Order: sequence, then structure tokens, then C-alpha cells
Amino acid sequence: MLVDGQGYQHRSIKRIAKQRGFALTIILDIVHVIEYLWDAAHIFFDESSHSAEEWVSNKLFEVLNGQGRKVAGSIRMSAAKRDLSDKQNKLAETCANYLTTNK
Repeated sequence: MLVDGQGYQHRSIKRIAKQRGFALTIILDIVHVIEYLWDAAHIFFDESSHSAEEWVSNKLFEVLNGQGRKVAGSIRMSAAKRDLSDKQNKLAETCANYLTTNK
């Protein structure tokens, strides 16, 4: 089952599968992961920079290799080392939480 990472989806899908006796594999929509990574990248790099693109590619590769928690930690650490606005801190934390929750 393809999901976008919302908790209610996971709970509902698991409940229905259990009720009906289905084996279930949950697959996280990679597009949503990429969107969260781009949001974080724009905190750390100029929007049109090659560095942002490279950062997203590297972080996505790590996520696809099962290192979502590590990526979340690095985003939190990078945010903590900068003088970010409340909005930027919230974006960084939202991305990190998404990656951790959907590991």
C-alpha cells in the first residue's frame, strides 16, 4: 500500500488489513520524502544553488539506504548550528520528524 506518511493512514490501513486478514507492505511515497528534503535544503542553501540539489540527492540516497534517522539527526544538528528564524527551525524539525516517524 502506497502512503504519504500520515499517521492516520498507517493506522487505518493496518486496521483494515488486520480485519480482512491481508498481508500488508506499506510503501512510503518517495515524492513526499523529496519534498520534505527540499524544504530543509532551502533552509541551508540558496534555492537555485547546485549545493542544494547535491545535498538533496545525497540525503535522499541515505534515506533510501535505510538511514532516515541519521539524516534527521544531521538536519537537526545543522539547524542547531545556525541562527535560523522560528519558521526555518520549524521546517527543519518538521522534516526531521517526518523522516524519523517514517523510517
